[in-house]
Amino acid sequence: MVSMTRRERTAAVALTAWALAWFVIMAWNGGGSWHFFVQGAQALADTDDAIRGGLHTYAAAPVLQIGPVALLAAMAAMPAGAAGGLAIWQVLGAAAGLVVLWQVRQVGAAARPDLLHDGRLDRRVAAAAVCFVPVWLFLAVGVTHVDDVLALLFAVLALRATAVGRPVLTGALLGLAVDAKPWALPFGCLLLLLDGRRKALSAATTMTAVIAAAWLPFFLADPATSNALHFTIPNTELSALRVLGVHDARTPPWDRPAQAVLGTVLALLAWRRGRWAAMVLLAVGARVVLDPGTNKYYVAGVVVGAALWDVLGSRAEWPWWTATACLGLFTARWVPMPDAAHGRLALAYVSACAFLLITPAGAGTFSDRSGPTCEAAEMTIARRMANKVPEVTVYFWIIKVLATTVGETAADLLNMNLGLGLTWTTVVMGVLTAGALVLQFRSQRYVPWRYWLVVILISVVGTLITDNLVDNFGVPLEVTIAVFAAALAATFVLWHRSEHTLSIHTITTPRRESYYWAAILFTFALGTAAGDLLAERINVGYLPSAGIFAAAIALIALGFRLRVLGAVLAFWAAYVLTRPLGASLGDWLSQSRDDGGLGLGTVGPSVVFLLASVALVGYLTRSRVDAPAERPTTPAPVNARAYP
Repeated sequence: MVSMTRRERTAAVALTAWALAWFVIMAWNGGGSWHFFVQGAQALADTDDAIRGGLHTYAAAPVLQIGPVALLAAMAAMPAGAAGGLAIWQVLGAAAGLVVLWQVRQVGAAARPDLLHDGRLDRRVAAAAVCFVPVWLFLAVGVTHVDDVLALLFAVLALRATAVGRPVLTGALLGLAVDAKPWALPFGCLLLLLDGRRKALSAATTMTAVIAAAWLPFFLADPATSNALHFTIPNTELSALRVLGVHDARTPPWDRPAQAVLGTVLALLAWRRGRWAAMVLLAVGARVVLDPGTNKYYVAGVVVGAALWDVLGSRAEWPWWTATACLGLFTARWVPMPDAAHGRLALAYVSACAFLLITPAGAGTFSDRSGPTCEAAEMTIARRMANKVPEVTVYFWIIKVLATTVGETAADLLNMNLGLGLTWTTVVMGVLTAGALVLQFRSQRYVPWRYWLVVILISVVGTLITDNLVDNFGVPLEVTIAVFAAALAATFVLWHRSEHTLSIHTITTPRRESYYWAAILFTFALGTAAGDLLAERINVGYLPSAGIFAAAIALIALGFRLRVLGAVLAFWAAYVLTRPLGASLGDWLSQSRDDGGLGLGTVGPSVVFLLASVALVGYLTRSRVDAPAERPTTPAPVNARAYP
């Protein structure tokens, strides 16, 4: 047993006293949000109430923005009564903070052994704990938000599980984090730190299963559970949203989805840049930058992420990021200042965090991926395969247009004709697409039916994403087009910076394939929005819109033939435009005559185009006329004149 020095004992006693003092302070009139958990636990336990209880809880009370795991945790304490349950979870929540700090230390010991020898690791953890304790105890004791406590605890435990190479445990913990609080979804990016693609896939499968097990029963029992997805909260004068120009009295319906998307993108960028220790900080930072200013306990997630970075990634010996979050985002809420200053502070802090992604690499930042988990992330992209994308032939473009037409009509068929609604249609198609992608990624070569199955399913999902944003969340088509165009451009930039090519002749690693399918998804979503804008909003009509897009594709082909356009630019421009071409044709066939269509409905065109696609894919499977040619594995230049 290692004995502590006198200095270490003094520091431990002082830190313990500091924590106890803050526990007493926060417990005094604490538990500010506990009534939500009492209400939710009682409703969940009341399975006899077929309207407001049991699996109808979220449909009847969308204000309960709390995951089922957190409600079950609160329910477990209810035998002690509301007051007794509060006391139990205040103690457990405070203890969870100690577990978080200990796990940060353990991850540091595994990933930064260089900090162990002279005690620097323990000093970093202790210094970060000084700033961490007040903010965490406000969350766990002051407001007693059990859902956030569990989500952050599970996320840090999942990070520890990646360090020891436990994929199933990693996936289960990340799934439980989402089951405790849905905003934890961006933490799923942590599974990329596992050693090898097989382990990452195992973790992702486990995570998906755990999330589905908790949430699907509610959606299956009561489709109105989707009401919880659209619930809004007050957008106060302290809000960072107001600094960004959103002055509505309540949060816009796109706010929470935008938090999840932005958090995921930032976490992925952190992983890609080798700054994996900042993944949690950036994922939570997205929540704060779009924060309506209502809840001070959001800062606890920032402080957890900042502590991870200060201990594991920062070159500084003192926890400047944790201290700044504690003072600027938490303590400042009790300091008299103009309301708008709080939103500016939040925006400034998150912008500084995002700056981590573009600053030059330095020693001790893991940007060289020297730690064991970073080496594992690198190994997931090292293995080369045969090219998994077909040759670009006339069959490629025919099936592409057929697939886009099926995507448009099939989405309408499932949504309206079969009565699933946008939410359920999106869930079903998302699950099917995820399964098809698993099959595609497991293949070591181009298999026609697997490849084109993914294309057809992604075409439906791309349509549904745009329809959800426009119809469910009220995002204007113009904004949707701008967002997906930016997402597609960002994908291409990251792809080229990483692989030095955008050629589809070299889809020979899992990383390149990931970029490829991300680009495909964004082209479908962008094309859907562009087609709807031209045909419906500008009121050009379906058939004239199809003619416009066909003419644009013809111009691109001519530019390529005349060597005005490079192969990569010509291919991706044509790929984007075939989406609105197919969508316009699908709408022209299926929509009523009053709306400018032929009135054939969605069933007939969907079946005909799907059968045509299946027939062509069957022919390609037997003939292999589109099988990728053998090429050198060196990246092709971006301006190569051979078709990509």
